[in-house]
Amino acid sequence: MSADSSSDDLEFFDRDQEQTAAPATKLAQPPITKPAPLPLLASSMVLVVDDQRTVRKAVRRILEDAGIAWIAEAPSGQNALELISMPGAPTPDVIITDLMMEKTDGLGLMQAVRISRNKNITRIPMIVLTASNDKMVHEIAHDLGSARVLMKPSSPAEITSAVLEATATSTFG
Repeated sequence: MSADSSSDDLEFFDRDQEQTAAPATKLAQPPITKPAPLPLLASSMVLVVDDQRTVRKAVRRILEDAGIAWIAEAPSGQNALELISMPGAPTPDVIITDLMMEKTDGLGLMQAVRISRNKNITRIPMIVLTASNDKMVHEIAHDLGSARVLMKPSSPAEITSAVLEATATSTFG
């Protein structure tokens, strides 16, 4: 931008509002496009476990954009265990969990899933999505069978890739 340019030369568009044509003297911004849904994930069921509602909603949106139609949410490990243990409840293909939560944390959830008497539950691949950079905690998560440990914030591509890998190869069962 040259020194004599002003901020009036810039136009910003809200994705959710209709864009109007920019004057001919200004360059139009290309529209923001979502990635195409991945057919391999269309029938996947994912459970997102995090005590922060905003994180659950952000991950939900990423998963929806990837084409996943069945997404459940739980605010704690305890709630997640209750959800997947209900008689007749569908078994998620993947669980994405935070580590630091009230009631039952992510490590407690992982341990309970791995020792469950229900073999369908013990086979669920788990992905950790955490703000903790404690290497020892990451190692414990891997020891408990985490398919991947992702740091917050993670990109949509990282989360989608982790879910794809987890659904393709399960190390349990």
